[in-house]
Amino acid sequence: MNPVIESYIKSMDYQSRIIKMRTEGITQEQSLLQLPIPANCMNWQLGHMLMYREYVLEALTEQDGPDPSEYKVYGAGCEQMTDGTHAVDIDVLKSRLDDVAAKLKPVLRQTSAEQYETIFNAEREMTLDDTVRLYLTYHEAYHIGQLEVLQELAKQTD
Repeated sequence: MNPVIESYIKSMDYQSRIIKMRTEGITQEQSLLQLPIPANCMNWQLGHMLMYREYVLEALTEQDGPDPSEYKVYGAGCEQMTDGTHAVDIDVLKSRLDDVAAKLKPVLRQTSAEQYETIFNAEREMTLDDTVRLYLTYHEAYHIGQLEVLQELAKQTD
């Protein structure tokens, strides 16, 4: 058992619990509410985290990654979500986040130490381990931190 990999899994489990806590009872309409600052809505935050969990799964398995049409909506650098036209339902996003987490756990454990040390992104000089750490810990923590404010915004519409 690799303690570093187990820490990634523990972090993902913890973050998944926070996602559930912050999104409990939130409707699709509430998930699309925008703050009056340049930011993005809860629906986008969830979809964005999903895209990068799928990206990590792709990196580890060489299977297909995020759906390109969804990545246009939820990927890095995309337009602010101003309406729900292209938004995936919040309950579907939450379910898919759980599904990808369940797929990631055994793959993370089965990936060899040598594989984790291989260069995954030469341009950024990132190993596979660097990529996994970036997206499953730092990146998710950043976006999960935004869910609290968005949950409070949603509560104001009850």
